[in-house]
Amino acid sequence: MIMPFWEVKHTADRMVEVESKTLPGLFEEALKALCFLYGKAGVKKDVKQKRVNIRLRAKSPEELLVLFLNEIIFLTEREKLTFPSGKVRITREGEDNLLTASVINGKLSYSTEIKSATYHNLKIKKVKNRWRTRIVFDV
Repeated sequence: MIMPFWEVKHTADRMVEVESKTLPGLFEEALKALCFLYGKAGVKKDVKQKRVNIRLRAKSPEELLVLFLNEIIFLTEREKLTFPSGKVRITREGEDNLLTASVINGKLSYSTEIKSATYHNLKIKKVKNRWRTRIVFDV
């Protein structure tokens, strides 16, 4: 079984490598990887599950991925909850990439602070019918 994401050793920050059969799937796996990096501090009682809709526009898939992950980081900080699952759709409109996503909060609070997803060496590429990228997070 192929792991959809795994952490890669990095000198100062946290880095994950993510792969999927589809580009939207790559974003969904990046969401799971981000949640994994947050860690599990404990179950919050009486947390209502809610769906948050996200719409973003960017020139490149890399820019779209950073915007998406940073929006999730913002939501995590604001709600004090992780968002471990979601459905992502990516379309093209002219020269722009459009992302629509619906994410659902988890009942786990987080134990690690993540400041942002970065553009450091970020490249999304398709290798042998699988989309792949490495993402560095500033912690």
